[in-house]
Amino acid sequence: MKSFGEIYTSISSNFEPQNRTLSEIGIILTKAYSVYKHPKFERFSPFTPGNQTEELNRTTVERLTWEIQQIKTNDNGKYIVASEGIERAIADIQTLNVYSLNPNDAEHFESIFNSAKMDANLKYLIEISRQGLLFTHQKNIQEHLKELPDKEAKLNYLNNTLFSLKQNVKLWDKKLYETLTAFLDVEVQKWEKFTESKESQVEFKSADQLHDFIVKLIKERLSHNIRYLEGYRVFWRDEPCQTQPKKENEIQPYIKSILKPYCDELGIRIVRENSVANGKIDITFSYLNFTICLEIKKAHHQDILTAINTQLTEYMIGEETQYGIYLILWYKSESGYNKPTSHVNIEELIGHIEIERDDYKYQIIGLDCTKPISPSKNK
Repeated sequence: MKSFGEIYTSISSNFEPQNRTLSEIGIILTKAYSVYKHPKFERFSPFTPGNQTEELNRTTVERLTWEIQQIKTNDNGKYIVASEGIERAIADIQTLNVYSLNPNDAEHFESIFNSAKMDANLKYLIEISRQGLLFTHQKNIQEHLKELPDKEAKLNYLNNTLFSLKQNVKLWDKKLYETLTAFLDVEVQKWEKFTESKESQVEFKSADQLHDFIVKLIKERLSHNIRYLEGYRVFWRDEPCQTQPKKENEIQPYIKSILKPYCDELGIRIVRENSVANGKIDITFSYLNFTICLEIKKAHHQDILTAINTQLTEYMIGEETQYGIYLILWYKSESGYNKPTSHVNIEELIGHIEIERDDYKYQIIGLDCTKPISPSKNK
């Protein structure tokens, strides 16, 4: 296992994003916590009694770091994250660490210290840790389900896992616990509705049927995870989820991770960034000799109105398929991100997209990636 010092020496001078494992994130968070608890930072520390919030307190950090330590070594590589914000946070933590070991130099410290930035780094690392733990737990649950022989065994496993989780609620980070139990509840409901004969009967006899199924899967399952299981957080670089949308290629792993279990059950192959037509398709779905191309675009992308006829169509030609899905990510909200400025809402944007070929079958889907309004505030 790497030390924080080894992680620090690996960052580049321009903070270029590097692949970080969940274990490394845990090491970074642990170091941040230990540094920020130093007596020199007591008057600034968010961990001072009476100055703690639900988002940032000792219990949250300690539970998350403990949970990361429980992840098995062979599961550590399941969640990989790359972000300039992480690299900058590592540098900031090291700067404070060096100062905490220096008995003097108070004047220099006052010139570089920013308590708001310290809090922001902690919140960012906490959120990434939650995402990594949730992804890893979900992945393990889905992989174990595949190994079980029938519906009864799957439901027993899910219910036992849910029961064990609820029995140990005090050991879990609150937000992670709520999201993971919600995920398990959805899985239980899904398998309760599942009939054993269905698995062998499902068969896509045409590309039309496969296309319709993938469209429905995105609209129902992906959208549900984003709106109700805090999936929207994956689409933002900043912790408040209001000002810094991530790039399309950073979102692909999450989208694939949500859709893949459903595709695997039915024998649908799902592949990211398959090279074709001098480019890379974001995601392709294939079943027998049927293929569907999925292109992802942020709503404020400069080519949002034309890429369906150029980029997506070229990929479809390269894959020798007439079926494509154009997935538009919408980040604009009244209180947050203000782009695209030329469109009021996702429906209005989609209405302005003109498809040039009528011999190809396209489906345009708008995905709301904004932070949902809390039910308690939605009066």
